[in-house]
Amino acid sequence: MKRMKLVHSPDDVPAFATEAEEAAFWAEHAFADDWPTTSDDVDPRLVAAKRQSVMAPVTTRRR
Repeated sequence: MKRMKLVHSPDDVPAFATEAEEAAFWAEHAFADDWPTTSDDVDPRLVAAKRQSVMAPVTTRRR
C-alpha cells in the first residue's frame, strides 16, 4: 500500500486547474491530524472534508 503524503494546512493545497489534477493530488494526499478543524479563515468546505474523511476511507464509503 502506498503511503499518503500529509496535508497540514490549506496553504499545502494547490489551486487546481482541472478536476483531474485535483483527483490526482488527493489520490496521493490525506489530511494530517493537525489540519485546522475550526477557523474563520479556513474555507468551510475544507473543514467539512476533514470531518468526512475521518468517518470512512474514500474506498469504503458508499454513495
